[in-house]
Amino acid sequence: MTKTGPAVATLFLALSFLLLNVYRAATQSITIDEAYTYLSFVQPTLTEILTRYDANHHVLHSLLCKVSTGLLDISELTLRLPSLAGGILYFFSMLWICRLLLGKGWASVLCLSILLLNPLVLDFSSVARGYSLGMGFLFLGVWALLLQLREDKTQIRWRVSRSSAYRWVYR
Repeated sequence: MTKTGPAVATLFLALSFLLLNVYRAATQSITIDEAYTYLSFVQPTLTEILTRYDANHHVLHSLLCKVSTGLLDISELTLRLPSLAGGILYFFSMLWICRLLLGKGWASVLCLSILLLNPLVLDFSSVARGYSLGMGFLFLGVWALLLQLREDKTQIRWRVSRSSAYRWVYR
């Protein structure tokens, strides 16, 4: 078995994920959540965006949507560009985590495909709501934490205890 197989599969998975999300972002109709987000948090002035609180308001996403729609005119795709960027960040974060934990073999490709092809992840990566940015930055932080633990020579192992309950073991 050659080592180029998993690399080619990962590249195919990356291109498929990106093209599917761009296609969905460009062709799907605006949802009511996206319309509410645009009218409430993107269209108003910058002062109103930064001073208004709402649990539905994802500030970074709103600011990036304001920039993308301001520079490129308003359309389904330009409103969703920040979510597409968040999806790309999520992809690379998960790729690095899978490779760090599982190596560069087929196990990593399988794990990555399960994490990427989840229907909720596909929706979050192509709909202008801000969740893909949250997922991308969250797992980028997890990857950085795993790198730090590795550098500190801390080993984290998953094992079954005598009581058959799973637990984390730090050594």
